Amino acid sequence: MHPRRFTYLAAQSRTIVVAVSGILLIETGVLHLWITSRSPLAAWILTATSFATLIWLWRENARYCVGALEVRDGHIQLMLGTRWRGVVPLAQIQSAVRPSWQEVPQSGTVQAADYVNITKPSDPNVLIILTSDVPLRAFGMVTKRVRRIGVHLDAPDDFLQAIQSR
Repeated sequence: MHPRRFTYLAAQSRTIVVAVSGILLIETGVLHLWITSRSPLAAWILTATSFATLIWLWRENARYCVGALEVRDGHIQLMLGTRWRGVVPLAQIQSAVRPSWQEVPQSGTVQAADYVNITKPSDPNVLIILTSDVPLRAFGMVTKRVRRIGVHLDAPDDFLQAIQSR
């Protein structure tokens, strides 16, 4: 069977990317001018690093925009740019629901230890509850074991149907 793709474009926050880019550009310019009088080499290293960060930020944003959750034979493939990647076996899904605000744990609390909202800062419109922990990789570096995954999808009801039908 062909994989079904479920996008999360509504969760995309271009405003945050633009705001961070603007702040980075302004601060880089100011710091460059300030540090140049002391060490021109350090100023240029800082400026080059800032521009490399901007390039990474915009490329990551572009990857995030074309990513999707794929429901395939026996699993859900999570690919949200390099922010989150992982595989969730359908057999490990205890339930998948449209959550109310009471079902979504508050960040920083004990209840949120096994939870991740992979489309943060958007509020999740789907909550996947698993029977056991599943490892998810964040930014290609950190692995977090989770039992509950929140996600804001463009077609949450279609996603829930796809999971239930498999």
